[in-house]
Amino acid sequence: MKKILLTGLLGTVSSLAAAESSFDYSYVDLSYTRVTIEEDSFDENLHRHDLFARGSGELNDQYLLRGLASLQGINQDVTLDGEDFEVQTTDLVVGLELARYFVLGSKADVSVGAGIGHIQSETTVTYGSDSLSTEYQATPLSLTLNSRIMLGGSGKLQLEPSYQVEFINDDSSSRLSASLQAELLSDVLFYVGYGVYPDDDAQEVTFGIRFN
Repeated sequence: MKKILLTGLLGTVSSLAAAESSFDYSYVDLSYTRVTIEEDSFDENLHRHDLFARGSGELNDQYLLRGLASLQGINQDVTLDGEDFEVQTTDLVVGLELARYFVLGSKADVSVGAGIGHIQSETTVTYGSDSLSTEYQATPLSLTLNSRIMLGGSGKLQLEPSYQVEFINDDSSSRLSASLQAELLSDVLFYVGYGVYPDDDAQEVTFGIRFN
């Protein structure tokens, strides 16, 4: 019985790996994300603005190579214990991910990936005429589970849920998100997305365009 089950499982995995996907995995992606960070120490939430450029290319045997570059920043006045501060942060982020997708059917794929990145960050806090600046660098590692689901038979409307865990030094952060993509022009998709960071009390809204 065990041999029969293993044979069936291996056969199923092989079929998924060999099947042809209905989705295009070679694209360039540009997007804007607004992240709202809830911080109990401040009288108001922090708002970070992110600009992303992403690229994806399909390799042999359904492997994918994905890359990203991002400029992220906060420029905001906050109040702490009745005192006003100006917070400015600038993050430069680059990343590379190797993933593999599996075809679940004519309207759904799932992919798993592992990535590495680099963050160069600078933060300046100003109080009156005094200011303090700090710099920070990190090399995050990430694991991603992603899916693409075709809504309807034409492929002009797609749902893309994603779950990612990122590890920086001894800390980890998870992100759960989903985007709804619509093909309004030939090989051009416009999308809107929403995500939450359960470990960091943050949420995000994304608007983007993808060129296949």
